Amino acid sequence: MIQTSAYWTQYLLVGMLMLAAIGMAAMPILLSRFIHPHQPGKVKSDPYECGVAPDGDPWIRFRISFYRYALIFVLFEVEVALLFPWAADYKNLLAGTGSFAFLEMAVFLFVLGAGLAWVWAKKDLEWDRE
Repeated sequence: MIQTSAYWTQYLLVGMLMLAAIGMAAMPILLSRFIHPHQPGKVKSDPYECGVAPDGDPWIRFRISFYRYALIFVLFEVEVALLFPWAADYKNLLAGTGSFAFLEMAVFLFVLGAGLAWVWAKKDLEWDRE
């Protein structure tokens, strides 16, 4: 038979944990109302760019190719980052699963190569496309 005091104690602990979580999330918002400057000056509102006074409008439009290059770089960089731990532990993988680990990485590299071929075929790697 379940004791009712222990039963409600568990709900009380969960409720206290929820209140603590909500308080921790709300605390920075509430504290920022008292700490932040209410009327920053012109110097405080200027965009900071390596200590150099800004020159021109900060809201200029970039060509979409810059974003494409950035996304392609991030995509392939993450895949290389996933390849590194596998290569570092390859000797242990050969001792355990052997050819399955090699086949798994071969499929991964094939997908990586297919993605590179697709990007290359779409001519997204050419700088002066637009």
